[in-house]
Amino acid sequence: MEAKPEGPNHSAKPRDSAETARDQTGKLLLAHPPLEDLVEFQRLKAELDALNQNHKQLLEQETQAKIRSEALAKQTGNVSHHSAEARELSQETRQLNLISQRAGGELKLLDPRIRTLKEKLSLYPSSERYLVDCFALDTGRQTQGLTVYDHGSVFQ
Repeated sequence: MEAKPEGPNHSAKPRDSAETARDQTGKLLLAHPPLEDLVEFQRLKAELDALNQNHKQLLEQETQAKIRSEALAKQTGNVSHHSAEARELSQETRQLNLISQRAGGELKLLDPRIRTLKEKLSLYPSSERYLVDCFALDTGRQTQGLTVYDHGSVFQ
């Protein structure tokens, strides 16, 4: 994992070239990573992405229905009020208004769910990418040139 180790053993000026190479890579191994937290983050992010996609589609559906309805209303003004064409245009306008209202209603239901998910994701350092911001013990070991840290076990 990419990391930015901090603490007394990680001063601003590395002491030798091996330490310089290690600090420049910014990578380390974390024993006992917080996997449950990662899974929860991924679940929240996937749910938010799906709701945002659904929101976008509903918003576009609502907008298109409103635009078409307005165009039909203008067209209806140019037609005799008692003609068959006027009745068809009026019926289509009502259907488009119903579609727009339904989409608007669904959007109102989605907004609180999206807000709730954003609040939950705001607890993480980044809502776009899972970042681990935690204390870990420098074990003093290295594996394949990467320093090994131990996050420990989390009991709930």
